[in-house]
Amino acid sequence: MVILAELNKEKDEKIEKLEDEQKILRGLASSGIVIASFTHELGNLNDVMETRVDELQDLISDKIPPSEFEEHHHI
Repeated sequence: MVILAELNKEKDEKIEKLEDEQKILRGLASSGIVIASFTHELGNLNDVMETRVDELQDLISDKIPPSEFEEHHHI
């Protein structure tokens, strides 16, 4: 009877450990989804900002020589 109780306790501990690991993996998966979404949105924002910089350069090109754009263009 003692052996059966020990085996049952070991089984319960293993189940608890696996449940804890599953919680961690779910958290990591959720974090990965959030990071992927955030990265995608940053990429979109970067594209929009590059377009706006180009449009601004076109608008002010008659006031500021294009060589000035190259010195300050860090994208």
